[in-house]
Amino acid sequence: MVSALSERVRHLTVRADDGLRLAVEDCGPHHTGRSPLLCLAGLTRTKRDFTELRDHFAFHPTEPRRVVMMDTRGRGGSEWDKDPTQYSVPREAADVTQVAVALGLHDTVIVGTSRGGILAMALAVSKAGLIAGAVLNDIGPVIAAKGIGRLKAQLGGRSLPATWDDAALRLAKGLSEQFPFFDEADWAEYARRTFADKDGHPAPLADPAIGDALKETPDVPQPLDLSVYFRALIRRPVLLIRGEHSDLLDEATVDEAALLGAETHTVPDEGHAPWLRGPVLERVESFLSANGL
Repeated sequence: MVSALSERVRHLTVRADDGLRLAVEDCGPHHTGRSPLLCLAGLTRTKRDFTELRDHFAFHPTEPRRVVMMDTRGRGGSEWDKDPTQYSVPREAADVTQVAVALGLHDTVIVGTSRGGILAMALAVSKAGLIAGAVLNDIGPVIAAKGIGRLKAQLGGRSLPATWDDAALRLAKGLSEQFPFFDEADWAEYARRTFADKDGHPAPLADPAIGDALKETPDVPQPLDLSVYFRALIRRPVLLIRGEHSDLLDEATVDEAALLGAETHTVPDEGHAPWLRGPVLERVESFLSANGL
């Protein structure tokens, strides 16, 4: 369901420094004394995943704040890149920087889901002044091998579901272990956030080439250690959110992040990546308030 508040969202296009067009949504008041939220989605995900977060914070009845959501290149409303090698963390981090400059953003709280959290860590090194804090949604200093293997398998097939019912059923079959208590309405909504609509049928919402690099990794992948980048980010307030059933972010990594100073929160009965809605948003709001963000 599209929120009625979406009519108050400003839809913008920002050109990357190589000319590629990036889709951005900018909403909420610009001058409140509260840190803007800059939302970055997962590997093949889009800004649609932040709809509830946008509505909660940009249109808060007493303390609204600016919320900016962008589709990184090749996803959602952003242009696909003719050179698949440009779907890389350095290139996408540069795109985020370009959007920040175009919109006059600084001292933001980056809300990064999975790949978006990796971008937050990279930006903590390359664009430190952009970040006042971060909310990392199911991503941390180490990415578990099991989760990498599952993502690789999911990206292996490129056939599209024929109908929206088929799309919801496919997602439910593939992700039921991650989200055991999702109901039909949840899977139907998840499908609408996973595929584009073309003439009433599901279509790609992201360039299939984005997953090629991951699919070419070894059949028995190794954990990916991002500790150096996480240590750059943790100089600021960080809230690390984990889904209870996540196979990408394990409990040992959460414990390691907590020892380094991160606040942590586990979402019960969900996996990778938790849906940012309801009680999760209340936890984010508490984190922002407690840290003066």
